[in-house]
Amino acid sequence: MNFTSCNNSRITFVSAFIKVYDEPFENKDVEWRLSKFRIIAETGIQLYIYVSPEYQDAVQEFIKEFPNVKIGKVMTINDTFAAQSVDLVNNEIMTDTRVESPLVTLPNNRNQAKDTKNYILLQNAKIEFVNDAIMSNPWSSTHFAWIDFNVAHVFNNVKKSQEFLRILAKRTFAPTFLTIPGCWSKINQESDIVNNIHWRFCGGFFLGDQKSLIQFYNLYREHFYPFIKKYRKLVWEVNFWAYLELTVPDWNPVWFKSDHNDSIFHISADYCSKRVSTDVSTIRRTYDYPKIEGFNPTSAAYLYDPVKKVHMLNTRYVNYTLTETGKYVFYDSNTNLFTKNVYSELDEETLEPKFYREMLDPVDLPKVENSWANGLEDIRLFLDYDQVQNHDQVQNHAQAQNHAQAQNHAQDQEQNQYLVVKFIATTVNYSPMQRNRMVIGKYDVEKMTYTDCKVIESPDKNSWCEKNWVGETYGFPTMYGWFPQKIGHINPLTSQLEIFCERPITAPYFERVRGSSQYIEHSYLDESGQSVDVLVGVVHFSEEYMPRHYFHILVMLEPDTMKLLTYSEIFYFDKIGIEFCIGFMIRDSKYHFWISKNDREPELVICSVDSIRFL
Repeated sequence: MNFTSCNNSRITFVSAFIKVYDEPFENKDVEWRLSKFRIIAETGIQLYIYVSPEYQDAVQEFIKEFPNVKIGKVMTINDTFAAQSVDLVNNEIMTDTRVESPLVTLPNNRNQAKDTKNYILLQNAKIEFVNDAIMSNPWSSTHFAWIDFNVAHVFNNVKKSQEFLRILAKRTFAPTFLTIPGCWSKINQESDIVNNIHWRFCGGFFLGDQKSLIQFYNLYREHFYPFIKKYRKLVWEVNFWAYLELTVPDWNPVWFKSDHNDSIFHISADYCSKRVSTDVSTIRRTYDYPKIEGFNPTSAAYLYDPVKKVHMLNTRYVNYTLTETGKYVFYDSNTNLFTKNVYSELDEETLEPKFYREMLDPVDLPKVENSWANGLEDIRLFLDYDQVQNHDQVQNHAQAQNHAQAQNHAQDQEQNQYLVVKFIATTVNYSPMQRNRMVIGKYDVEKMTYTDCKVIESPDKNSWCEKNWVGETYGFPTMYGWFPQKIGHINPLTSQLEIFCERPITAPYFERVRGSSQYIEHSYLDESGQSVDVLVGVVHFSEEYMPRHYFHILVMLEPDTMKLLTYSEIFYFDKIGIEFCIGFMIRDSKYHFWISKNDREPELVICSVDSIRFL
């Protein structure tokens, strides 16, 4: 099998296969180590490795299969700055006749077989290898990452980690940052980092831009030798990094919670996502929304009705504002949440609203008074076929005519009779159990209200919160969840969503993904030039900060099965924080996103389809 480098990669991964043991530790010989490295090489990521003379022939033979792997230098552990620093301290001690002083020793509490001098030296040489790779820069990369040669031996899910690395290599990175995973909190002055391992950092992976990594290397050059001389101890690299974090005021790597497993690569999306608003193709529009006393306009759902040829928009209004820290501030003394919805018809050419009309509450749903949340939240609009009308009459009319024109007329008539605008929304005060539930019904713009409404029961009847179901309903699949992918039908007799398909998902960050927009039909040309029909939609996930950081991904689905075909890079629209998008359209090779920021400040963001890459 042949492997090629990841296309459009901005990153070089650096590793080392250096001899540190006279005999293989725990029988982990050359063959075993290469088998673990193979798992990494198979991803196609750009790998630049440093090799001992003893392993040179084996590695050169190995990489014939992998054009994405290059050898940096052939060197020994004694060629490293870390080893030379220890030797320098020992030489100074031995030549100082004024006082007897111990030579540099190893930590007292360590694995005696594993944590040898050469092994710990190798760990401390990681940033030296990365710095040298930056100087060579064989792929003209903007960012570099250290990755342990045998890191795959800690994987719980090999395929998922392989996909994570493959996609990581294609992402858009923040211009300046250094991020390192870790297990423990930051050390304090009393922490013993001389004789005991300290897992503030995991050690097996870190990632950053050239400038930040060169700074890291220069700190090693400045502080490693004085540390060794002061403490007379050669400590693990993770201990020394923790020491730098404590003692160097301007060195603050971005730490993220991890462990010695697959999570070691799961950097925050803050540093591997694209800002759409800075793209030259991006257009941002705001609407002149009407004032409703005590309410803000926020997210908007979009739908095009091809029968009436109408662009429809439902905009949610809420009775609170969010502070920069994510705190809810209500406009009156009542701290219950209220939602209003406003309908607009958009101009065909400009997509500007022609008018604004407030929707009335549904009359066919029992309401729970004094609920903590009131109204229909986060409405999505979709088209559905009304099953109560006489479908057979239309088909018989078409079959009675023996020419194509009558057939087309019959299809037009069928569409006019059965295509109905519907909505799906979250509700609490229309939910009998006073838990977040989904409600669906007709979105009646003639009467400016909602009719034929039904509260839909969750597949999990014990669930406290249901949100973000997307997709068509009543006979068409509904996307319920993403990890695993869960697809269901709403049973019209029981008003319950019944899951009929579950698929595992290995795509990065999808364990937190939730549905956002409705899926729209789209055609694109595949690599062979053939037109392929797909569904495209927006999904989102968030990371727990104050306030939360929201990110978005475009997904491409197979229409019949809703199977995930591919997905885009992670993106945000303007500012990392609370951004929501439930309105989406593709027109004239441009994406149209109706978004809100901080549950207010609604915008229409338009950008070229080329500005958000599918990976």
